[in-house]
Amino acid sequence: KSEPINSLPEITLDRFAIVEALPIRYRAIADSIDAGIIIKSTQFEGNNAPQYTLSFIGNASALLPPSIIEPDVPMGINGVINWDPSNPLCIDLNDFEINVAELNSTLCASFDMTRQPTVNALDFKINRLAIADVITHLSEEFQKQLKIINTDLTVSVGAVLTKPYVLTDSLLPSLDATLNLHKGN
Repeated sequence: KSEPINSLPEITLDRFAIVEALPIRYRAIADSIDAGIIIKSTQFEGNNAPQYTLSFIGNASALLPPSIIEPDVPMGINGVINWDPSNPLCIDLNDFEINVAELNSTLCASFDMTRQPTVNALDFKINRLAIADVITHLSEEFQKQLKIINTDLTVSVGAVLTKPYVLTDSLLPSLDATLNLHKGN
């Protein structure tokens, strides 16, 4: 029986960067799945270890049957990761900005994998998102079906975990969720 990892030797990572385009692709021909990410730039800096900053810019594509979204959707991630090698199975994500096309969201979360994989805290928000903007990123086939929709409606979504959630638990997490519909101009 192997013992759990309780600590790692001192690790210092000052900077890690990908500065050229790097494609990553997953294909499952039997399931007609073709998904990929083109990493345009990634920077991971640890000048304030155990607090690290992450910045990622790229494009994502997913060709799933039926093809719902257009290929080559811009995306980006920026945020702060708290990770200490003396407690390597715990990680916090602070003020993570996750952007996919016009969808702008923020995430703060705390994970502990010491005993059971557990989400101790989670606060996720999708900022005002215009329905019309979402439609422009759908495949041409879906855009044709939805061209009767003409709206300036925007939505925002939020979810906050109200108690720790064990990922291997069969119960759903306990959270407070909000959905706000905003009337346009």
